[in-house]
Amino acid sequence: MYIDNRLINNVYNMFLSIIYIIYTMYTLILFTLYLLNTIISYYYNKFIFVYILLSLLLFMYSNMIIIICGLNDLINIIHSYKKNTIITFVLYLTYTIILVKHCQNTFINPNDYQNNNEYLLHKNRVISICVTIYMTFVLEVLFMGLILYALKKGPIEQPPVPVPQIEPIPVISIIIDKQECAVCYEEKEKFGNICKCNQKTCEECLKKCNRVCPTCRQPF
Repeated sequence: MYIDNRLINNVYNMFLSIIYIIYTMYTLILFTLYLLNTIISYYYNKFIFVYILLSLLLFMYSNMIIIICGLNDLINIIHSYKKNTIITFVLYLTYTIILVKHCQNTFINPNDYQNNNEYLLHKNRVISICVTIYMTFVLEVLFMGLILYALKKGPIEQPPVPVPQIEPIPVISIIIDKQECAVCYEEKEKFGNICKCNQKTCEECLKKCNRVCPTCRQPF
């Protein structure tokens, strides 16, 4: 039974690692396309330019939360602002669907260009923009699943942050008696009794001893 559970855990961890690698590669490609097509779309279509710029900002924001805070914090944020999240996501998804339809209906006529190079250049630009929109749509479908999961699961309780334990300060009894200090050999009035060796150590020397008896060198 123990071997079976360990095998299941290893398969599950391997599956999560593969999903993480695929997601990382996908997001890196999509981030590169966002940067490239932000410039291209500015000269192609202002409507698409606004969409790609907005997608880039949302993409960076959501992934920064996942990297810095973790997926659980992102789920808690979605659950805390579920109404605004759903409205924003529906509007954004509608925006994406409109552009997907636009890409499907786009037709590039070679006769509209003076030569074949201009035609290929414009065609490659349109393909790059449409691929970016399609990949964003796939990412939105995954995010929609995350929203549904967050709304169904509810807020996730975070483990309490461990508070570092501070060692208690040892009790030092101060004796007022004018005698000679065993450390600095000066006559002082205030002495502390901190160790079993019963050596007289003045108050000024006690402040420098760093929890070690200055005469017998034993910790206290």
